[in-house]
This record gives sequence, C-alpha cells and structure tokens, in this order.
Amino acid sequence: KWIVELNQKTRQYWSKDNQLLYIENVVMPL
Repeated sequence: KWIVELNQKTRQYWSKDNQLLYIENVVMPL
C-alpha cells in the first residue's frame, strides 16, 4: 500500500516501509 500525502503543491509517495519513493510537483488550477 502506498501512502500519498499532499503537502501544499507537492505529492509525496511513501512505501509501506516509510521510504520516500517519489515526489512530484502538483500544479492544478483551483
């Protein structure tokens, strides 16, 4: 299971071992 946390405009994907797998910048019009 991956945990996705939305911090401001950054999407962080965490593995079940609490290792940061991927960080992507999210730019979406509100």
